[in-house]
Amino acid sequence: MSDGGDGDTHFADADSDFDAMQRSDAPTSMDAARDSDIDASESRVVSAGDASACNGVPELGEPPPLTCVVGAPPAMTGGSLLDGTYVLSTTTVYAANCIEGLGSSAPNTLLVDGPCMQSAADPWEPAVVAVSYSWSTSGDILDQQELCPTATPGNTMTYTASATTFVTSIPYSAQFAGGTLTGRLVDVYDKQ
Repeated sequence: MSDGGDGDTHFADADSDFDAMQRSDAPTSMDAARDSDIDASESRVVSAGDASACNGVPELGEPPPLTCVVGAPPAMTGGSLLDGTYVLSTTTVYAANCIEGLGSSAPNTLLVDGPCMQSAADPWEPAVVAVSYSWSTSGDILDQQELCPTATPGNTMTYTASATTFVTSIPYSAQFAGGTLTGRLVDVYDKQ
């Protein structure tokens, strides 16, 4: 990807998912990270306070139900996270005790392109929240470093990746009308 001097972002492969969804009128912090010699962990804020400037990924999913299973979560095994678009399909909390009335999770769409990950989530806000990350893996650990809208310390999670899915697992604790639910949150994203 390059700027070409005309302000538009140009792509080497116009057929990829990333190219089709990337806004050509607003280069992202990830564009800057890939088009320069900077280390991916150095942030480039596109427009402070305007998360939509981070990426043009559309939210493709519906809110999946938030379910609870008593017991241990599935073991995460790592794997190769392939480039492409992933849509959140299931959200499950694995806990010692479950409670009723969990409702649904926020829809989320991820776009993976090499060391770059972009998300579009709708956490019950008036607008989709767009975030851009760099990411790396080691074994079954995936580390994300937020690049836009602000540079923040990374998120660390365990994961499993296959040719058709991307599964993440993080510690979870939330208050519901029926009490506090604590365990591991496992999100399954289906590759489109």
